[in-house]
Amino acid sequence: MTFMDRDGVHIDDQCIEVPGRRLPLTDIREVFIVNEPPDFTAITVTTIGTALCAMVVVRLVVAAPVHIAIAVAGFSALFSAVAMRYWGRRRLSLWACCSGRGEKLLEAGGDTFVNQVGRALVRACEWNGAGPPAVYRLSARHSRRQGCA
Repeated sequence: MTFMDRDGVHIDDQCIEVPGRRLPLTDIREVFIVNEPPDFTAITVTTIGTALCAMVVVRLVVAAPVHIAIAVAGFSALFSAVAMRYWGRRRLSLWACCSGRGEKLLEAGGDTFVNQVGRALVRACEWNGAGPPAVYRLSARHSRRQGCA
């Protein structure tokens, strides 16, 4: 029986296949859905670009003094960094604890696909008779995936 067959991920009643890996369902005890940290390069580039644009606009278009242009640029850079950090697009990854070690199964930009694969994996494990694996949702800072039992 096939539980999922899409975008390079195939889950049937015996195993899960992701690009480069095939794992039997009987080995999977825990599943981790991990919020990966944001891309700091993108945050830095966006922040610097926002600050420069704000400084140019305030200094040249509005003809404000230099210290006001610098203050506006600093505020816009801070706002841009905070906005990207908290409201920017996050990547999710799906990990499984197989035979005592953490295996990264996939990583995607949207949470929908990762969550669908996680649910299909749990259903397949239940169907297989191995019992449903424990599912954990973690941020990358509080990762438990290295300590698989």
